[in-house]
Amino acid sequence: MVDKYEEVSEVIDQEIDFLEYITVVLRNKYRILMLSITLAGTAFLISCFVPEVFIAHVQVDLIKPDVLGGVEPDKRRASEVMTMVEHGFVTNTVVDNYDKRILAKLRSHLFIDYFIKQNELLPYIFREYWDQERRQWIEDFTPNKLIATMIFKRDILSFNVDSETNLVKIIIKMNDPMSAAMFANKFVLQFNEFSRNQAISDAIEKKQFLYQELKKTKVVEMRKSIYRLMEAQLVIKMLASSKKQYALEVIDPAVPPLEKSSPAKKKITVMVLLSTIFLSVAFLIGRLLFIKARDAIKQYDEEMS
Repeated sequence: MVDKYEEVSEVIDQEIDFLEYITVVLRNKYRILMLSITLAGTAFLISCFVPEVFIAHVQVDLIKPDVLGGVEPDKRRASEVMTMVEHGFVTNTVVDNYDKRILAKLRSHLFIDYFIKQNELLPYIFREYWDQERRQWIEDFTPNKLIATMIFKRDILSFNVDSETNLVKIIIKMNDPMSAAMFANKFVLQFNEFSRNQAISDAIEKKQFLYQELKKTKVVEMRKSIYRLMEAQLVIKMLASSKKQYALEVIDPAVPPLEKSSPAKKKITVMVLLSTIFLSVAFLIGRLLFIKARDAIKQYDEEMS
């Protein structure tokens, strides 16, 4: 069996030379050209109907909060040593995985839903069901917030974290360059606002809880400790209220992109043209090899008979 295939291979090598490859390609050059132009033109026309996408990005740095709202325990005005309760209640405000927590919060359903609601993005996300002229949903369509969040995270929002500098690039993809830049900058602005409001709300809740505990106890040392805790929450609230760039610091704001990112009509057309030419030539050469191999096998079988 092995000898048979070796002999067939020798026959093929003898009967096919480089000139035959060139001949078969030149013989079909007009067919290849017409097919390539037709498919490239079709690809260009299809790309004309694909919505244009513009990408804008803003580069930010993650801001770590100061321990105890910016006031170290040994620099507090109170001279008393902080109790174990105070350390557990106040000093552990910065966790080891703070950066990962901020990135997770940026991608969180809670904030994305907040951002969509603040900027009224549901008509854009479900634009195929939105009547722009009448300013209403088509056929009583009811948008699903969970699906809207998933679409936003999948098609509009993306992140890029630099492993060396830990700088984060927030990327927004939209059909308009001005909107892409505007919402990229708004994303950072409103995330800072969202995080700041959470910190202020958390400080208020803790202060109210401490106030209720203060009314329950008559122990002097415990009351002093609670007063210091309440003071710390007041500091945290004041610092959060005064910081515009609370969680993210803008390093490079977003600007409207000059060119669209997709569809790349020229690139698509050229790629389809070259690919069609290459595949057509490969098909013709492969077909020639198949015919010669078939004839060689048939000739070998007849000789053996």
